[in-house]
Amino acid sequence: MWFKKIAIVSVLFLTLSACSTTAKKTSEDELQKIKTAKINAQLGIAYLEQNNIQRSKQKLMKAIDLAPNIPETWYSMAYFYEATGNPEEAKRHYLKAIAIAPYRGDSQNNYGTFLCRKGEYKASISHFMLAVQDRNYLDPSDAYENAGLCAQKIPDLAGAEDYFEQAIAEDPSRPVSLIKLAEISFKKGELESSEKHLDQFLAVSPPTEQSQRLSKLIFLRRHPAVTAEAAVKPVVHKKKFKKFAGKRKKATVKHAQNKLKKNKKPVLKKALARNGVKKNKTKRLAAVSKAKKAGIARKHRPKRLAAAKAKKHKVIRKKQTPHIARQIKKTVPVKKYQHFNNNLMAEKKKSVTEIQMV
Repeated sequence: MWFKKIAIVSVLFLTLSACSTTAKKTSEDELQKIKTAKINAQLGIAYLEQNNIQRSKQKLMKAIDLAPNIPETWYSMAYFYEATGNPEEAKRHYLKAIAIAPYRGDSQNNYGTFLCRKGEYKASISHFMLAVQDRNYLDPSDAYENAGLCAQKIPDLAGAEDYFEQAIAEDPSRPVSLIKLAEISFKKGELESSEKHLDQFLAVSPPTEQSQRLSKLIFLRRHPAVTAEAAVKPVVHKKKFKKFAGKRKKATVKHAQNKLKKNKKPVLKKALARNGVKKNKTKRLAAVSKAKKAGIARKHRPKRLAAAKAKKHKVIRKKQTPHIARQIKKTVPVKKYQHFNNNLMAEKKKSVTEIQMV
């Protein structure tokens, strides 16, 4: 009898261990199916963004077949139907996701965004608030921000401001909530808080057209005498203006030089007439030098002046002795120099004749 009892107990133990191993295998298989279903759902959304509709639907349907008891597959398929223009099927799939997990924050948030896009703003806000109540929901700031955007469309600025502030309390680096708060504060006339939120926005995001327009409006509100064209001009514009002004100056100088090359005499006459000089040669020379400095009569030298200078200081190289030419080349005029040279040659001839006579 004792052996029989032991045999029965051993058989029962073997059957229980077999059941536990099969349960483990089924749970592992289900987990693997859920994992592959989520991957297929993500691939379906990625194909949808690439406008590959057939491939996207194939992946999403496969995800539902693998794991029909998780909300991710159903609200992914709902988004597919919404994007492809089938709102009735989209709503049915969103509601199916909520029926599977009514307290899940992601399913409530996704259905709220669907209702907000349809224009049912108050109903969407209620679903966003249900999403926030889920403690396991990883992104409650997203739900608060969506609620603020839908409240703005009602319009309910006070409610929108509260939702945006709660979104920033959950995640201070949300640029959409920061810029929206800056705009609401500006509409209320609170310029300091508007500038504060704008600075926070620029700390987490690069400047956009919306932020630049708002900063311009704040500047004009603080300085009402300044016109809209003079407000908030970047430094780049000033540099460009300076470069343009420099190019413009260069262009005008080139234009004057070209005009001078084509027609030199009228320009010289204008320069002389501008200085009030007509007949006096010395004054005319001064006027020409002044015109050269001003860039009007550049590279222009009258022939008469050049001839007069050549006559006044004429260079004689071969007939002169070198040491005498060095001393009197620049100082002695032409006629005196020739007279002095003739006298010198006569003295030399006399001395030579005297030596020969002796």
